[in-house]
Amino acid sequence: MKHLATLATICLLLTCSFSARADENKQRPSQEQIVEYQCKELVSVLKLDDAKAKEFTDTYKSYRDELKATRDK
Repeated sequence: MKHLATLATICLLLTCSFSARADENKQRPSQEQIVEYQCKELVSVLKLDDAKAKEFTDTYKSYRDELKATRDK
């Protein structure tokens, strides 16, 4: 019985370690991808037409770039 409990514990620990490694291998989206997603969501919520969406996206990206530059200083 003691060996069975030890074996079960080892199996549980191995499963947890493999799960943790799988999480490490996931790639996070780049900053540009995040901004693109935010733009799409905002355009959707604001219900902008194509021309306004393009203008908004350009302005929003410019804003984010300037904000990043300000934080970097």
